[in-house]
Amino acid sequence: MGETRITNAQDCGSKLEALKQRAKAVLPAGTIRVYDLMPVFEDAVLFAEITRALAEPFAGRVDVVVAPEALGWVLGAALARELGVGFVGVRKKGKLPYPPDRLVSQHFADYDGPKTLQLRSDAPLPGKRVLLTDEWIETGSQAQALLRLLGHWDCQVVGIAALGIDRNSVTTPWLDTGFAHCLGTDW
Repeated sequence: MGETRITNAQDCGSKLEALKQRAKAVLPAGTIRVYDLMPVFEDAVLFAEITRALAEPFAGRVDVVVAPEALGWVLGAALARELGVGFVGVRKKGKLPYPPDRLVSQHFADYDGPKTLQLRSDAPLPGKRVLLTDEWIETGSQAQALLRLLGHWDCQVVGIAALGIDRNSVTTPWLDTGFAHCLGTDW
């Protein structure tokens, strides 16, 4: 899978920083370990502006957006619409109504333990330029699993988009090379 260099959100200046600050302002206080991002999605104007900003570096460069359920679908579907491309939703194990021989699975583990992502084997991905998206990338393990899952098709992942990405040994190279695009890393 080829990687295309895009502009890192940290280098995009005041527009993304302003959107990040507006998003932070609507996040509820007192959440445990993770942010409740639903208020960002509930604000139609803010969500539309964020969607446009995250889609901008990929305009004309992707054929399909791929995202994991559940909140990844919210952002992924919005990005697909903004980009005028299709959307492919990745499911958690056991959620797709197909026999195992019609599924491609990818196992991984993160801070919550072992998990499995699945996609039907005839997903419309061969030959496509793919934008991978999720609402937030913390450890990077799910994004790595998604990249491995997409490796089963002859497609090119051109980048990753998320509201926020926590910097760590997995995500920092994506951010530093411009493969990943987000509102910011320091929330």
